[in-house]
Amino acid sequence: MFVVVAGVVLLFGTAAFIYLFLEKRESDRAAEALRQTGAASTVVVPDGARIVDLRFEQGRVLTHLRDEEGRNFLMLVDVASGRRLGLVVLEPETP
Repeated sequence: MFVVVAGVVLLFGTAAFIYLFLEKRESDRAAEALRQTGAASTVVVPDGARIVDLRFEQGRVLTHLRDEEGRNFLMLVDVASGRRLGLVVLEPETP
């Protein structure tokens, strides 16, 4: 029984390590793309919004924003051009 449990733990541990390693590499590539642009870009965000979270992936930044009223937004920005690709307002489902 111990051998089976140890094998499962080893398998999941290895999978978690590989996932975290690949996630770190993707983050490093996005940061490098951001450095290579060389020029500052201005991105307009909803008035009063603050950044809750950022995710870098494939040369794009997905930003989770929240305004003063508690509304949540998702904004997608192209790192190379600084152009806003989309803005989504997240509304709670009403019964």
